[in-house]
Amino acid sequence: MFYSSDAYKRIKPDIATWNLYNSESWWFPVGTGALVMFPSELQHMVEQKQGKNLRTSLSFNTFIRGDIGVNGELTELRL
Repeated sequence: MFYSSDAYKRIKPDIATWNLYNSESWWFPVGTGALVMFPSELQHMVEQKQGKNLRTSLSFNTFIRGDIGVNGELTELRL
């Protein structure tokens, strides 16, 4: 389950049909062997595990390495 981390509360119209783009939270079914990657600042949770099967969660951070942008356009960033 993912939650909107938008701290700014704006006026919202009545929603006729909720979907991924207009919801403040959303759930994705995940199957065995699936990998879900998302930004670490995104608020998230998992439901309590049911049954006797094993659930394993792995958390890690990744970092970009190399050059981003274009030197001639003054947008280059070296990481």
